[in-house]
Amino acid sequence: MDYQHGRNFISKPRTLKTSSRRSANFIILMFFVTIIVLFVCEVIGQDQNAPPTLYVRERNWRISEAEEVGQIIDRVRAEDADGDDLVFGIEPRFLSPIGASQHANTPSKLPFRIDPNTGVVYLNETLLGRVSR
Repeated sequence: MDYQHGRNFISKPRTLKTSSRRSANFIILMFFVTIIVLFVCEVIGQDQNAPPTLYVRERNWRISEAEEVGQIIDRVRAEDADGDDLVFGIEPRFLSPIGASQHANTPSKLPFRIDPNTGVVYLNETLLGRVSR
């Protein structure tokens, strides 16, 4: 190959100035990527809904057989960290398996009702004859 004017092209060696500039740019890029990843993880974490915390004074109620219908049995409190509206409900302790006959294993109707807004549990029907020992 013939070069004009007899010059040979020699590549410039990398200087410390160029490599430090690239390192600085890389560090800045990684900083922004880290900030973006942390922000996205925080936003995703906010979408998860945590269950409410329930406060029940006594889990096993001891109620006299002679207790009057309409009497307050307990007051249930609940807190939700996400600020969701809570609706109280009451279910039997043992539920029938899915697909099982509802009449075979289901105990008689619960003698309690709960106010869905306040969490106050009332005696809904008499307990005469339902005492377990």
